Amino acid sequence: MVLPPKLSNIIALFLAKAAAIVRDPSHPMYRAINNFLLVKSAMEVTQVPEFFVMLHNTELPEQRSLQRSFLLSLLRDGIKSRQDYLVCARRRVFRILLSLQPSNLLSDKTDKRLILEVVQSSLQNSIITYDLIQHRGLIMWLDSLLLTDTVADEASQMVSVVTTMWDTLYTHMLKKRESKEKDDEEAIAKLEQEVEMMEAEDEDTADKTTNKPKMQNAKISSRKPIWNLLPMQQQVIAPWIMCELMQLMVNLWHVLYEAEPNYATFNKYARVLCSVASHIHESKSIIQAAQEKDLKTVRFVTPPCMLNVKLMRQLVEVSSRFVSNLPDLKDHLAVVESSKKKSSACPTELSRNWERRHRYMRELMDQEETNVSTRYNVHKLLSLAECGV
Repeated sequence: MVLPPKLSNIIALFLAKAAAIVRDPSHPMYRAINNFLLVKSAMEVTQVPEFFVMLHNTELPEQRSLQRSFLLSLLRDGIKSRQDYLVCARRRVFRILLSLQPSNLLSDKTDKRLILEVVQSSLQNSIITYDLIQHRGLIMWLDSLLLTDTVADEASQMVSVVTTMWDTLYTHMLKKRESKEKDDEEAIAKLEQEVEMMEAEDEDTADKTTNKPKMQNAKISSRKPIWNLLPMQQQVIAPWIMCELMQLMVNLWHVLYEAEPNYATFNKYARVLCSVASHIHESKSIIQAAQEKDLKTVRFVTPPCMLNVKLMRQLVEVSSRFVSNLPDLKDHLAVVESSKKKSSACPTELSRNWERRHRYMRELMDQEETNVSTRYNVHKLLSLAECGV
């Protein structure tokens, strides 16, 4: 017995919502859903239902906003797997949403927020995350949002999106080190090839795609980057991704600093920045060690010092709102400000020394502190700044 192919999460969720709506004629979405069900003799299950109709409808503003919110909520809750991503590709969902979010064509802040939620939901899948970064310029797109006037109000959401992206990338990298995940380079290339085919079919040019020379059977260049030649136990996230992500984090801080973040947002940002900077330092050590052994012909250009004194000074200033007033952070900052050359010591050891000093001060002053993790993250960042990250 041959089972029919599984419906994508987006289609299944749409059908479940439609079934609930048509039972209630007073529902605001009843007319739109009922029209869709009556007009269509058969439902196309390989594309997002009514995507263009709901996104670009010409009804009254209230009804337009309602339908857009329904559509974006459907995408946010429905994109869970590779199959859902391909369903979106047939209608160029991400190309359209990423271009629509920063534009003046979308004036409703609720819709802009929902688009970021769609992106954040998609970033929970590692293959989708890599495809959005490598082929959709996701990190640069997020960086461009920092230039708009509305970002200051959405700073905490931006931090949440970046946190989800980093947690997915880092968790996937750790699984590769433990041999729980296979090398995904070919999987990402194959996914992009399928995305291009889906988009071509949407233009009714599927008959021409077979003659296209691009991405022939997802072949990989014979000369692999140095980070792809490392042993499985020493796998790192691609340095170009790390550099883009670090630049995004630094630019995001300028917005956060002006927006005066609350404790939850600052703690989340400090954790991610600390983890990103630590991985950059670790990657540099691993790759340089590999070059000295057998890969001397391949050079790795280290990024410039992004944890500068001004950024560290602002981080210590803002952290003082949420942690006790013990002087260890200011003392550590003074060391960073006075150092004329980068330290060759291990940043983990440096930060542990300052953590021990903080515990000694706390015992001496008999002070309780609940936000210890925030303080230690700032200490780790100061130690990384000492080492020239």
